[in-house]
Amino acid sequence: MSPLRIDPEIEVSITASFGIATYPTHAMSKENLIRQADAAMYRVKSTTKNSVGIARVEDATRPVT
Repeated sequence: MSPLRIDPEIEVSITASFGIATYPTHAMSKENLIRQADAAMYRVKSTTKNSVGIARVEDATRPVT
């Protein structure tokens, strides 16, 4: 995607990465759902960027430390 030119000398680029977790597959509480979605988002940001990551079920079954 090309940057948005808002002025002849100013270009702006916007990107986004998202993490998705669903109840009850990935967590049973809102805190753990957010934690799982956050982990999925950071997994995407560390690899492909500008994409959507889905929480992993195996992460949901591990105890929170």
